[in-house]
Amino acid sequence: MTAQREKIFGKITEDLLVMSKVVFKQIQLIKDQLDGENISSRTDDFMQNESILDSLEVKIRKNIINAIVLYGPRATDLRKIMSCYDMTLSLERIGDLVLNVHGFFNKVNFEGEIFRSLKGELRELLVTSETMTKNAIYAFSYEDLMLTKATIELDDKADEIHAMIGKKLVSISSAGVMSEQQSVDLLSISSVSYNLERVADNATNIAESAVYLVEGKNIKHSKNSYADHE
Repeated sequence: MTAQREKIFGKITEDLLVMSKVVFKQIQLIKDQLDGENISSRTDDFMQNESILDSLEVKIRKNIINAIVLYGPRATDLRKIMSCYDMTLSLERIGDLVLNVHGFFNKVNFEGEIFRSLKGELRELLVTSETMTKNAIYAFSYEDLMLTKATIELDDKADEIHAMIGKKLVSISSAGVMSEQQSVDLLSISSVSYNLERVADNATNIAESAVYLVEGKNIKHSKNSYADHE
């Protein structure tokens, strides 16, 4: 690989690292919000971080196109380029999903019974999704297939928590007449759970990109587990 191509790859890697850091800033803001901190005044922080993620996605896409068009990458280089692009898209989507969570949390009465009865499950789902994202990024960066497999398997836990929250919300909704705020809480918490579960899905996508990067195997949309591809 020429020095110029190395430089392009270096830029892409650096920008992916920055994207990862910004995503985790967004997730930390959500954790603060879940713990009852009044961060409505920090909506500007969310929007600024989202703007950074969008601009980085555009920048990385441009560098990837340049790498393909200008330097005629070999098959192994092209695999790395496409894996990086997949990771970029997943990180940008995670940023969007976390911003959605912030918006829905702004509608919730954190002192209400509905939120208090589900706070533990919401925190568990948030932490699981965050852990999956961290592990997936590490697995991609260091080509760690064992961590990749563990990340993909952890998605089942995220699905289970999301399903548990859904069942509890159905039970609550059928218990009796609710106030307008309680209805808002129920719908907003359902949306929070959905978006957090989608964060976990996108972390899985990053892990799958790591498999493609290392082994050249495309396991996306497969009905089987990663273990079945080994």
